[in-house]
Amino acid sequence: MRKNLSIGPAFDSRKKKAAAAGGALALIGGIGWAAFVGKAQMDGHVKAGAFEPLWQIATLDIDASDGDGVGSTAGICAVTPSGDGTKVTFEVNDALPGDACVVDGKVFIKSTGSGGVEGVITGLAIPNLPAGWKAELLTGCGADVPRTTYGSGQGANVSMRISATDDLTPDGVVHPFDPGSGINIMPANQAPAGTINCPAVVGE
Repeated sequence: MRKNLSIGPAFDSRKKKAAAAGGALALIGGIGWAAFVGKAQMDGHVKAGAFEPLWQIATLDIDASDGDGVGSTAGICAVTPSGDGTKVTFEVNDALPGDACVVDGKVFIKSTGSGGVEGVITGLAIPNLPAGWKAELLTGCGADVPRTTYGSGQGANVSMRISATDDLTPDGVVHPFDPGSGINIMPANQAPAGTINCPAVVGE
C-alpha cells in the first residue's frame, strides 16, 4: 500500500521564496533602468527686463497758465527733483480754497540699450489725499511714453494740477503724500485698448 506523500507546504514555501526573489530582481532592475538616464547638461538664468519710468528733471516747470484759465497761485508751489530723475517732490504750502499748483514736465522709460517696451500714461495716483484737495492730469493721459536716456530732454509731456477746493479746512496741517504716489505708466503691451480715462483724485 502506497503512502501519500505530502509536498504541498514545502512546495508552496519554495514558490513563495522564488516569487519574492523574482520581485526583488524586478525591483532592482527597475532602479537600475532609472539610474541610466543621461543628460545633455545646461546652465543659465532668467531675468525680466527693467521697466523704469523717470522724470526729465530739466523740463520741470511751475506753470502760471495751464491752458484752461487757472494757473498756479503765486508763492505756494515748490518742486524739488531728485538728481537722477527717479522722483519729484511736489509741495503746496499755505493754500487757501481756490488756490492751485500746476507743474509741467516730461516722463520717459529708461532705455537699457537693447530695445524693450515703451509705456502709456494711465492715470495719477495720490493715495489717501485728504479732504479739501483735488489732483488731476491736465495733459498726458493716454500718451505714449518713449524709451530714451536721462538728460536727453525727450519724453511724454505731462501737466498736473493740485488744487484746494472750496471745502478745504484751513487748519495749517501738513499732509505728506503716501508711498505709491505718482504718474501711473504701464507697459504699452499691457495697457488697455481704446481710449484711456484718467479720473481726478479727489480727497476724502
